[in-house]
Amino acid sequence: MRHMREQVASGAAIVAGPMHNGAGLLKEMLLGVVIYDRPVPEATRIATADPAVVGGQLRVEVRPLYLVH
Repeated sequence: MRHMREQVASGAAIVAGPMHNGAGLLKEMLLGVVIYDRPVPEATRIATADPAVVGGQLRVEVRPLYLVH
């Protein structure tokens, strides 16, 4: 989660955090959501640099979000 915190602190991400995967306990969660304030190619580059992704514990799925104002 350090990578997520760093992305929010730097302004690259608007919000980030772990997500419930149905297992019930935080230690069993291996899901997270990050909403980046960056173009898709840059967000993908940042996300794939996460040590948990590099180490194979997580994988990245990029899905554009269209905000309604």
